[in-house]
Amino acid sequence: MSRAKLQPVSANVIVGRILVVEPDPATRHQVRRVLQGAGAIVDTASSHRQAVSRMLLHQYTAVFTATVLHGASSTSLIEDCRRLGQSSPFVLLSDDPYFERSPEAPDDLLMGVLSKPLDEGELLELAVRAVAVGKQRRPPSIAPPNDSQRGLALVLDDNPGDVEFARIVLEQMGYEPGSIIEARRVQDALELVGQRHFAVAVVDLSLPDASGLDVIRQLYTSNPHLPIVVASGASRDVCEQALACGAQEIASKDSLMQELPSAIKRALLRKSADHDVRYRATHDAMTSLYNRAHFTEVLDRAVARMRRHSTSCAVIYIDLDGFKPINDKFGHAAGDEALKAIGTRLMQTLRDCDCAARLGGDEFAVLVEDVYDRAAVRPVAQRILRALAEPIILSNGQSVRVSGSLGIALCPTSGNNALDLMDAADSAMFVAKDAGGSQFCFAADLASVTHDSRNRLSVDLKEAVANADFYVLFQPQVDLKTHGITGLEALLRWRRRNGPRVGPDQFVPLLEQTGMIVDVGAWVLREAVSSATLWSLRHKRRVRVAVNVSPQQLEQPGFAMYVQQVLKDARLAPELLELEITETVLMRDTGMIQRTLSELREAGVRIVLDDFGTGYASLSYLRRYKVDGLKVDRTFIEPLCEEQSARVLVGGIIDLAHQLQLEVVAEGVENLDQVRYLRDRGCDGCQGYLFGRPHFLGDTRSSGVWNVRSASVTHESGVQPATPVSTSILPPANTAKIQGA
Repeated sequence: MSRAKLQPVSANVIVGRILVVEPDPATRHQVRRVLQGAGAIVDTASSHRQAVSRMLLHQYTAVFTATVLHGASSTSLIEDCRRLGQSSPFVLLSDDPYFERSPEAPDDLLMGVLSKPLDEGELLELAVRAVAVGKQRRPPSIAPPNDSQRGLALVLDDNPGDVEFARIVLEQMGYEPGSIIEARRVQDALELVGQRHFAVAVVDLSLPDASGLDVIRQLYTSNPHLPIVVASGASRDVCEQALACGAQEIASKDSLMQELPSAIKRALLRKSADHDVRYRATHDAMTSLYNRAHFTEVLDRAVARMRRHSTSCAVIYIDLDGFKPINDKFGHAAGDEALKAIGTRLMQTLRDCDCAARLGGDEFAVLVEDVYDRAAVRPVAQRILRALAEPIILSNGQSVRVSGSLGIALCPTSGNNALDLMDAADSAMFVAKDAGGSQFCFAADLASVTHDSRNRLSVDLKEAVANADFYVLFQPQVDLKTHGITGLEALLRWRRRNGPRVGPDQFVPLLEQTGMIVDVGAWVLREAVSSATLWSLRHKRRVRVAVNVSPQQLEQPGFAMYVQQVLKDARLAPELLELEITETVLMRDTGMIQRTLSELREAGVRIVLDDFGTGYASLSYLRRYKVDGLKVDRTFIEPLCEEQSARVLVGGIIDLAHQLQLEVVAEGVENLDQVRYLRDRGCDGCQGYLFGRPHFLGDTRSSGVWNVRSASVTHESGVQPATPVSTSILPPANTAKIQGA
């Protein structure tokens, strides 16, 4: 690719934050050195994944990236940058002097291409232009305080002359003499920071009770929001390490008068921008409450903390009653006003140690900490109900009213992680709503209405079958040698109309008891097979699909012929279908089941024994029934990292299966230590949240989420990943329910 000659710029001074994404350490260091020398704040990343992680924390004025990254390309990085709301212009760094950019990359996003070895003059000139464009596109950031809002400044230095010099500079910047507080020891500074709010801290790295990076670490740990400027005579390398430990800027003591004012201004801007980005990533824009993702993280940390201190916490799930008429009668702007008012009331109702979130729409959640039983939570729920019931005065003068249905789940009674607690509280909330609303229900009380709920569930289930209200999600199965996707398991799901999700453990047994499993199972099979065909066609890659079948299906005359007809209609090869059976199927030991399984295997369909080890079947069944593989149940995988007995059992199952020439897949894999153990023991495949949660296949990019997740595990495990289907590590922008066949 020919490059146009860059015209000289008026000044090589850069004020902005630049991200450099480059796998080659020498090139990465060169670009960082040149840009920092021109005044830029520079962050670096060696991979696509690290780059996106940086973008989640910071807004960048410009991005310099290699054209080829580990398992990704510059085009995919640009796409992910846009999805994160970044508007940074890109400069490409290419090993190929004849590099041609992808036609898929928008023209207005690329500033140019630099060929390696880099010409530092061209690099600097292009950086200046990119930063200028980036500043025009960038959303307005929070400005530093004006002269009347300076606040307190902390000077941490044991040299009286240096302290006085810093004081003079700060006073010239507009800080009042009485607002400049001195400290000569780190311990004194920590006490001050704990008692008062400082706008900035000017810190030396050599103190009587601490030195070097330990000074910054202690200050940052005490208050991560405090902007820290290092004013030191230490080497440049040490000062740069201080930036990695929590400082924002560096000013040399040799030229403090010139450097300190601009360093403080940049530190304030940088800290404000960082805070702004973090706030937007964790809070709901309308109500200023936590968003769902951050609330889930906070809840998980609270559960861990409660477990350590032997206390408890509670989740209150809130759904507003009577909110829709406000939107219908007064418009969505009025509805937004009402939601903001509700958010404010929730915060006023709670203690300082509790928190609230808007989950979406008119649903909210509250975390109540340090409670031991329902008696401590009940008053909180009552205060929330009273606060919700108060009239809301809109800006147009109209008075509106809402109420709320509350579901309460206590830890650990109703769950010991965020997901379980939220689901339990959600279910309890619907019980409160079904009872008329404006009340609360404890999840633990649902057991007392099990009989009535079961009858209601049976009625709803029949309607769901008649109305085709089920849907299918797919979870990837990953090869532990290549870490590529080898299969997709079809998972049946059901959400009641205008109601909560119902767990498979609740409705599948009812399907089997009522015999409806035969029709529903046939639909799932056809849906899964046709979806696998579409997926393979879109990605030009064969993938195996696994479907659970019940004993009742296998006992149906002609079931094997039905399966073959479904495969023929969908044009899917028989070896790409895997039917999962449980040990209870083998224990029924009927002639019909044996004949059906034999016919299916003869046709090329794979048979896999699911949830191995949890039933009551003896090992003799593995000899009597011909199967192609088995799946180790998650109850054996979960304690792998803590229990030697679990490792012995899983290792024995893998060895036994391989001796019988069976493929082994481990279910419920959730961390890298489990992956490493299973890989070292020769397990063939894995399935679990570490590699990807169940997804719809309505969006073709869902495969990319799974594959790159597995690739990231591969990278950290030391195994080279298979060629990815997609390089995006972000979730699909939207998914659609798979329609019935």
